[in-house]
Amino acid sequence: MGKNANSSRRGPTGPRGETRERILAAANEAFTELDYKHATYREIARRAGVDPALIAYYFRSKAQLLRESLALPGDPKQLMTAALADGPPEETGHRLAATILNTWEQAATAGTLETLFNLLL
Repeated sequence: MGKNANSSRRGPTGPRGETRERILAAANEAFTELDYKHATYREIARRAGVDPALIAYYFRSKAQLLRESLALPGDPKQLMTAALADGPPEETGHRLAATILNTWEQAATAGTLETLFNLLL
């Protein structure tokens, strides 16, 4: 009985939303500094100062964490799949470019996409 009631409590312990925001900030930092593979739950948790299990508590998948941490408007895989598959094959390049440029023009994602493209180059 040496433990108090709070020490065995599961889940976040900080003010509502604070832990989630720390995870998002740490994930943004990790995804922009490292590649997707090396930005592990453990690395992100270390940067956020939380238990890795809290990442799964807040986010369904690593892809969702990436999307939210980089403030992307939608699932990049779905956006690109739609651009590649929807319409005549001879217009694929145009659709792909339009998807990228339309996303780039959104103020909330312009900096993020620039970071992503710089990582690819």
